[in-house]
Amino acid sequence: MPLHLHYLNFKRKRGAFAHRTVAVLADCDRALFIHDGVSRGTSNELAMAIRDAKPHSLHTLPPAKGPSQSFEDDADWAEVLVGA
Repeated sequence: MPLHLHYLNFKRKRGAFAHRTVAVLADCDRALFIHDGVSRGTSNELAMAIRDAKPHSLHTLPPAKGPSQSFEDDADWAEVLVGA
């Protein structure tokens, strides 16, 4: 699976994140979103993928387990990703 890095282009002071998202979505066959259910950035990117009819998967993380999201081991994290 090839890996492509997309950097922010601050030549455009406004909309640097949106321009990067447009480039990322144009460069991929399918988008994978991992969302905390709160942040607006991921919500905006998801909306752009839906608008562009880009195939995608959305995984929403459960609420944080305290001051920071932490998992006891890799099995807990795997459970979040597969929704088991």
